[in-house]
Amino acid sequence: MTGWLILALLGIGTVATFLSGIGILVMKGDFNQLHYLGPSGTIGVFCIGLAVILDKPWSSLSGKTLAIMIIIAAATTLGTHLTARSLRIRAKGDWHSEPKD
Repeated sequence: MTGWLILALLGIGTVATFLSGIGILVMKGDFNQLHYLGPSGTIGVFCIGLAVILDKPWSSLSGKTLAIMIIIAAATTLGTHLTARSLRIRAKGDWHSEPKD
């Protein structure tokens, strides 16, 4: 039973990462492409990491995998935010929103 769950999680993680890559290639515009980084950094990482944890429970590998999952999820979120901010600064000259008239 656990073997099928591990295979399903690996499949979901792989498909999420693959579709994110396709979305980045297909979408036009930098800000639209940034939206497709999310599934690979969250769904893909957590499904593949959970599969590793289920395969080797209660070992040093599962602890390291959990730590890596948290670091990758935080880095993906932070990297996306910083990339969007730098794109906005390049386009507008400032990252603050424009005042309403």
